[in-house]
Amino acid sequence: MHTQPLRGLKLHALNSSLDIIGDRIKYDDWMPLLKTISADRNLHFLSLKSRHSPGTVIIEHVNTEKQAREFTKGSILFTKYMLEKVVEAFAACITVSKTLMCLEFQSIPLQYEAMNILSEALSKTNCLQHLVLQHCNIGDEGCKLISKALRNQPTVQTIDLSNCEITEQGAFYIAELIKVQEIARFGECWKHSLRYREVSHEIISGLRRIILNNNPNIGDKGLQSIVLVLCDDFWIRALDMQNCGITDLGCTAIINLISMNNKIVVFDIRKNPIQDQNKVTEIFHLLFSHSSPCERAEYGWLKIEPSSSSSSSNVSMISTLTYGSRRHKLPFQAKSLKSVGINKSIARAKSENINLCKTKSSPGRISTASKNSVATWQQFSREKIEFEKSANATEYPYYNRFLEIEKLKG
Repeated sequence: MHTQPLRGLKLHALNSSLDIIGDRIKYDDWMPLLKTISADRNLHFLSLKSRHSPGTVIIEHVNTEKQAREFTKGSILFTKYMLEKVVEAFAACITVSKTLMCLEFQSIPLQYEAMNILSEALSKTNCLQHLVLQHCNIGDEGCKLISKALRNQPTVQTIDLSNCEITEQGAFYIAELIKVQEIARFGECWKHSLRYREVSHEIISGLRRIILNNNPNIGDKGLQSIVLVLCDDFWIRALDMQNCGITDLGCTAIINLISMNNKIVVFDIRKNPIQDQNKVTEIFHLLFSHSSPCERAEYGWLKIEPSSSSSSSNVSMISTLTYGSRRHKLPFQAKSLKSVGINKSIARAKSENINLCKTKSSPGRISTASKNSVATWQQFSREKIEFEKSANATEYPYYNRFLEIEKLKG
């Protein structure tokens, strides 16, 4: 019997990645696929996407195997029975795998039962680093389950809860997650600092980036919950809150936070109803002055997301996975956060900065290396400006304004 791969299934065997578009997969094809996924121990990247418009409703009455077999009016994925089976298989993979680093759901309506199954598996993982739940409508209850599951999971570095209908209550659960991890990380620092040793915050694992884009019901109150816990945190480096209902009042709270916490590299508040653009410029100025070229290269600014779009136009926010003490870029087909041209200039600036750090402390050599480093950073800045102007200058008004202020100061 001749067989051929499913159209919605993209397997990159050499890259250990599996990307599933589940809309047209039939019941008889799902069963062997889920059995394989649940026992897999080799995948690094696992993704399930739908091309249906966000907000697709789950068909509740199809909740048995017999009903699922007989179902023909639409995608079997959006029946209650099949969706729970899919999540159970993914959860089993998370639990048994020691290599899975990125788990992604896009435009999959994960209800409370499915989120409960997924969160239990997340609490047992010892390798997952990036969790993406875009357009999954998990709401505040799902956010609560995720936050509880990740409290004691230091391996997870990035969570993306964009377009998930999270309100200020969900932001409070995120703040609780940050606080619990902060306490645990302070304890780890104390262990490493015995005998008066200096401890680098980078060696302490845990969350580094939280993405909450397009959750407009978070508002200033939800932002305030997060800002309060970040005042004493040394590990969260990037927070993305595009289109989250933040106003001028929230901007003031962010300015006060960044003035105290110089570890934050990115605090993205674009597409919010902010009247005083000078405050936004000040936020960008503070972030730019606190961070190094290496940090800005590692924690880049994400592209502006459309407020609502089908998952077919979406791309993964996560393209570079970091684990252990070395950085490995997985070659699966996920879009980069930055363009190739900017990546090259960043790499050059980063290389020069590393060479400067390695230079011995003789006066003449430091002077020469410093000049080279400054020249490299100036070249990087010029290339960045040229790229932004050629791509879409209207998306970078704050950066251009900041540059004008710097010219006046100079």
